[in-house]
Amino acid sequence: MAENKASPQLWATITIAVAIIACLGTIISALIAKIPVSTTSASTQIPVMVVTVVVPQSTSAEMAQILSSIEVPANSPTGISTGLTVKQGDILTFSASGKWCWGGTTDCSSPDGTLGRPSGPEECCAVFENDLFGKLIGRVGNWTFPIGSQSTVTMEQDGELFLLMNDRIGTYDDNSSSIIVNIETQNR
Repeated sequence: MAENKASPQLWATITIAVAIIACLGTIISALIAKIPVSTTSASTQIPVMVVTVVVPQSTSAEMAQILSSIEVPANSPTGISTGLTVKQGDILTFSASGKWCWGGTTDCSSPDGTLGRPSGPEECCAVFENDLFGKLIGRVGNWTFPIGSQSTVTMEQDGELFLLMNDRIGTYDDNSSSIIVNIETQNR
């Protein structure tokens, strides 16, 4: 008799569906508990929640994990935790958008950074040397790497992933605004 094997994508879809059903049960119970009971009206309006689940298509045996959007503020000198622990060899795809400012509110850039800055040795010592101010960068342990608006990076270390703006060390207090970063991971 032939053995029937389900694909990893099918199992991931089933797991996601079961988790959503469990969460919806809890949410519906909480909503029902808060609906006012009226003895004068025959109808009651029940709040409706719509949940959209995107299951990525994968051509490999591995399933990608898409994290929700992460807001990365420009004024965080240590970076903001993504809540993602990566392993050496994991492949992450980043997509970032928005505009943030450094050096007060006059020097603003996309996640790709500001061309021409740093402009010389007087602007020494950015977190990620030899790259633009205002560029989105990542950090895992003591390894720092450039990201920008679009990038796919293979992790070189194990650890928690942090995201931050590239700026001079010790000058993050005058930065403002934030960008939005989406991350897709694929374990090796």
